[in-house]
Amino acid sequence: MRMAKLSSNSMLFPLRWSFVMLSMLLLCGTLHAQNQSIASKQIESDIVKALSKEATYKTALVQVLLKSSKQTEIERLAIKLDGVELGQLLVDHMTVVCENPVIDLKKLKKDKDLEFRSYGKTKTNILVSVASLEKYLQRKAEQFNKKNVQISLKFTTPFIECFYDVPKNEIASESVELLKKFIKGDKIEGYAAFQLTAKDNGLYASSSKVITNHFLLPNALLEIFQTKFNPFDEIVVIKPFQYSINSVTVQSKYIYMTN
Repeated sequence: MRMAKLSSNSMLFPLRWSFVMLSMLLLCGTLHAQNQSIASKQIESDIVKALSKEATYKTALVQVLLKSSKQTEIERLAIKLDGVELGQLLVDHMTVVCENPVIDLKKLKKDKDLEFRSYGKTKTNILVSVASLEKYLQRKAEQFNKKNVQISLKFTTPFIECFYDVPKNEIASESVELLKKFIKGDKIEGYAAFQLTAKDNGLYASSSKVITNHFLLPNALLEIFQTKFNPFDEIVVIKPFQYSINSVTVQSKYIYMTN
């Protein structure tokens, strides 16, 4: 009986030891994960503060994924900004995702300056709603002291439909000269269906159908306007990012721009 008891204890010993080792491994793993979480949260908070110095926006969400081996090396950085101003264009949603970014973390923590030493593949997405694009056009009109411009938009893939009513005295003299055959009375009103394209952050508009005061404008005249006024604007780049918008898609609710 004594031998059986000793044998039982000798069998329990390695089992207990294994349990202790497993518990230690799990505890170490949990502590490591907690440390990783604390480190990433601190970096995320510092990045939000740094972004507020470079951009105007309503809300910001930053997500940092650290490399499993170290707490100072980032595997992926994702940033989402809502209601961000890119020049006169108010963007509803903007995301920037960077792979393997190398950031000066000391400078970020001390000075709240976000500085990339290098980074890998980057994806930038921009969404602009009808309301935001209409507000943008109003801002552009006000920039040139045009106060009575009425414009409404509708997204119909792949076109942006535009309905406009503009007093003649609010139109640039060079445009009036080009449109003089089609302006009857003291204003122009009508409809245009146009498409957007982008190249190296430049935005271009083109249209094959514009109706002004019930006249369908000839293609030759439309080409003159497109050549004269394109690119009509440029996507502002928020420091310290480097992105080049080269694709525009008109969706049902948003204009989607990406690199």
